[in-house]
Amino acid sequence: MKRHSQIYSPILFGIAMIIVWQICITAFDVKSYVFPSPMGLLLSIERHHQILLAALWVTSQEALAGLGLAVAVGLAVAIVTAHFQFINKMIMPYLVIVQTTPIVAIAPLFVLWFGEGMLSRIVSSFAVTLIPMTITMTQAFQVEDGGRHDIYRVFKYGPVRRFLMITFPLAVPGILSSLQFGVALAVVGAIVGELVTADSGLGYVIIQASYEVDTPLLFAAISFAALIGIVLYLLITSLAQMIHLDRYYISER
Repeated sequence: MKRHSQIYSPILFGIAMIIVWQICITAFDVKSYVFPSPMGLLLSIERHHQILLAALWVTSQEALAGLGLAVAVGLAVAIVTAHFQFINKMIMPYLVIVQTTPIVAIAPLFVLWFGEGMLSRIVSSFAVTLIPMTITMTQAFQVEDGGRHDIYRVFKYGPVRRFLMITFPLAVPGILSSLQFGVALAVVGAIVGELVTADSGLGYVIIQASYEVDTPLLFAAISFAALIGIVLYLLITSLAQMIHLDRYYISER
């Protein structure tokens, strides 16, 4: 019953908000170029569905590639920094400094270094996602279970075996948690890269809709961008539930 409530409550709330949205647009006679109605948004999606789906595919590839690179690099860095405190102390301040640098400010550099194609947008997605995930995964690897460590120390298990049998399993909930917010960052990074290069993807559609003052299409592109993050988030959450890790972090978020 509780699980059904967690599923249906957001859906019902969303439907209620859409109804209120439509009523407000109709009651105040808001023009579509200012703020489209839900019906206007759906009509725009129907009219431009081929463009939106093609852009969705491009942005999804960029976000997934950037996320995959961030997971691979972040995982490696997290393992090293979690086990060697002097390295952690050396590089962590710089990671924080880089993280505070706006991606919009450095995205043009990626275009200069990697060209105007998909690679620069993948790098943009990777750059936005890497450091937050690295910091979170480092904290996940620092979780300890003293009892288990004592047992394996008694049996004289080596560091590699202790890592595989204790440290990594304990870190998995934190890794999946970092993936949950990482997917949103990956999409943001990909779209920022598209806004700079303005040649394909949902960012390109957003730029073109802004130039043409096509607000319904602009909202449609934003909705499709949100859809990528929502689908990826639900996939990761489902993965956590399948391996019975949801009790560690999903119910507490």
